[in-house]
Amino acid sequence: MESLTKFVGIILLFSFSLAAEVSIKITEPVNRQVVDPCSDLTVKFEYTATAGEQVKHIQLLSNGVVKARVRTEPWQYVWKKIPKGNYELTARFVTQDDVEYYSSPIRISAGLVEPGERLYNGGFDCGVITPWRPSTNGGGQATFTVYEDIYFDDPYYLGVEIDMVSADAWCVQMLQLCPLDSGHTYQVSFLADAIVKKNIYVGMQEAQDPWTSQFGATVEIDGADLYGPFEFVANRTDPTNDMVFHFGGDDTPVFLDDVRVIDKSITSVKSKDLDFPQGIISEYELFQAFPNPFNLNSTIPFRLSQSAEIALTIYSMTGQKVRTLYQGRQTEGLHSLTWNGADDLERIVPSGVYVYQLSVDDGTHQQELSRKVLLLK
Repeated sequence: MESLTKFVGIILLFSFSLAAEVSIKITEPVNRQVVDPCSDLTVKFEYTATAGEQVKHIQLLSNGVVKARVRTEPWQYVWKKIPKGNYELTARFVTQDDVEYYSSPIRISAGLVEPGERLYNGGFDCGVITPWRPSTNGGGQATFTVYEDIYFDDPYYLGVEIDMVSADAWCVQMLQLCPLDSGHTYQVSFLADAIVKKNIYVGMQEAQDPWTSQFGATVEIDGADLYGPFEFVANRTDPTNDMVFHFGGDDTPVFLDDVRVIDKSITSVKSKDLDFPQGIISEYELFQAFPNPFNLNSTIPFRLSQSAEIALTIYSMTGQKVRTLYQGRQTEGLHSLTWNGADDLERIVPSGVYVYQLSVDDGTHQQELSRKVLLLK
């Protein structure tokens, strides 16, 4: 009898450990909320944990990049002076054993932002230059100052005063991370002025040597005006791409405002059928995986407007099936699945670009949506 009791106790303990689970969500702000740019945004987290799971910290990811870590209560983070832009926010719960759990992503906007906008703080809102990165090279020296007065019809603009230059325009430059997706069409525009006519360069380039460019244009600044839009199609996916301005070549000061990069393709891969029975719109969305590129794990979010049979599958660029992450019925709402870079036999696959495809069958319509993710080992 004693042996049986111990055996039952072991089974119960094993069952309890299997039930170890964590759920994490962002409670504030709410999905699709529009907040005031330059305001302080409080992001609140809520979690439940079973079987003694202890929190090490909770991370806030903004567009796939870690923005903050919270290690103690209250489980919230105050984002000071959030710049104007579109944001996808996700919470990551990390246990003491470094096991990770993710919330469903929410999407918010700071200010009224044009759909497809890829930059942040293009208007130098809040009187700050971040996340732009001023840079001087090859003997160049310059002062970057955000001024507060009505010059380009809004409160702030950027002035770049050239102190020392070389013959190379790139000796004074300014950059911002601006990921590109292959095949997408982008439009670049900005307000600018210079005391006398001045040539500046604007482009899209790799963030490391050999700095390969996907777009570049030398623009003559001749008076306060809107320059662009300049349109180009990305020839490859580059999640680390930089937008860059070159201001060197001469010591003429230049003034800049309202810099925009608009992805004319939709920001998520979306399917809509307007002839769904009883007038209901059937909508499915497949979002960009994050982080991208990734080394260990990448989370793939998607949204269903109603319950449906789905399959989320990973393919190589040659079309070979690598792994089925999920196949079965899924409820309506936001969902996410994680890929660890392994195939169906749990063998780690080589570094490279992979396609993840969401297939949806709601009983009336069938849809297939695809995006790309970069695995680096």
